[in-house]
Amino acid sequence: LKDQPALGTKSVDIIVDTTGPVVTITSPKRASTHDGDASISIKGTVKDAISAVKSLTLASKTVTLKADGSFETSMTAQQAMNPLIWVAVDEWDNERTGVQTFLYSTQWYEMDVKQPVQAHVGDGAGVWMSQVTIDSGQHDHNKPKDLATAVEIFLKYLDISSLTGAGFPIKQAGFNGKATFEKVKFGDKGINNGFPQVTMTVIKSGMAIDAKLHKFSGDVALTGKLFGVSVPKQVATIGAKTIKIEFDLMLSVDNTGKVVAKAKDIDVHFVKMSIQLQGVLGFLSNWLLKAVQPFLTPLLEVIIEDQLKKVLADQMGKAFEALAINQKFSLPPFIGNGPPADLMINSRVSQINCIPTVNQAGGILFSMDASVTSKKTVKYTPLGSIGRAGCLVPGAVEVFNPGQKFPLEIGLAEDFINQLLFSLWNAGSLVISLTEADIGDSFDVSSFGVSDLKVSTDFMLPPVMTSCLDNGSNKLQMGDLHLHAQLKLN
Repeated sequence: LKDQPALGTKSVDIIVDTTGPVVTITSPKRASTHDGDASISIKGTVKDAISAVKSLTLASKTVTLKADGSFETSMTAQQAMNPLIWVAVDEWDNERTGVQTFLYSTQWYEMDVKQPVQAHVGDGAGVWMSQVTIDSGQHDHNKPKDLATAVEIFLKYLDISSLTGAGFPIKQAGFNGKATFEKVKFGDKGINNGFPQVTMTVIKSGMAIDAKLHKFSGDVALTGKLFGVSVPKQVATIGAKTIKIEFDLMLSVDNTGKVVAKAKDIDVHFVKMSIQLQGVLGFLSNWLLKAVQPFLTPLLEVIIEDQLKKVLADQMGKAFEALAINQKFSLPPFIGNGPPADLMINSRVSQINCIPTVNQAGGILFSMDASVTSKKTVKYTPLGSIGRAGCLVPGAVEVFNPGQKFPLEIGLAEDFINQLLFSLWNAGSLVISLTEADIGDSFDVSSFGVSDLKVSTDFMLPPVMTSCLDNGSNKLQMGDLHLHAQLKLN
């Protein structure tokens, strides 16, 4: 124009295109959840306001575009999170990339905090108690660390007072009368600090328990007539070095989750029983010993059996039943400001698997149906908490496998972990408001000329844990996070 002044004044618009095409995926929706057929139809459009679109790659596949820029393709969804990663290129090789995700499974748990049983994960949690946890062989009664120690403490306070007042007739060697127990006791402070000695071994469907009660003694009052002549009351002291008690504690669980413990095959016998009888009836000592033992053994067996069935078995059943947690608890925000998350754990014992201790240490596995739920505070409505669904393998059965490497183990099924993640998300724990103070000194925003920074997060999907990957490893997946930032540029 400078060289051609006759042309006058002219203007030229130069359009510069430095950005790639815009891709909009209309189906599946961003952060959607799916079940049913794993073949997912993907629809959308590609538009470029300036240049022609050269290509679109979606989920690692080249997609053919229609004349209006729309497209339709499909993919086979995998269990858990499926990212849709796309790359759009225009005629000048300008690229634009993007990603959005959806969740897929054939199994979803309805998460209603008012109906937690409906959300139960079968065998969602488990507690493994090895033989060492049942009986370590080292019993500290001040700090019990195994069940055998607890049983020793129970047996020390075994109530055999009902022997008092029990009597039986005696008619022998000219004496005709009655023997009545007045008081009984047991315990030897020189052995096991005065506690009974107990060994417990895991057997099929329960535990075999052997106990020794040391230094048993009881006073027996004798009243009656000797050759027809009344004699003053005589007191005999009956003693035994040890009372041996052997029984099996069988474990089962009913369909309500109640653990039933039953003592069976109870056997009681006395070791080195003796009797001391002074006075006019002293000559009856040997006979009395023979007369008392057949009477005393079944009587004491009935009393011990009653205590074991009504007290020990009941308490043991309740203790095992208490492994199933039913409790509400609150968690504060992970970072920044926000309300606490109120979660509800609901569980019940579903199976008891006793692995006998034979050539190697066994143990007991308590499996529990369990769920964790929360009140909905987020604005999104997914199908529920995702289920593993056997990694989508037809006919696959989910099996809870304890490691059995440690004396005491607690295991959580993948579906239960996902319920925990879902409930934290559902309760709003991932809706976080952050300020510069929350970020801390590790990231100085002022160095970028920014101040008064405020950031809020909004996860459109719950985090999920999955082991259904090609290499079988566990992976935590999080997708479609919405960030809102407010700041001042200095």
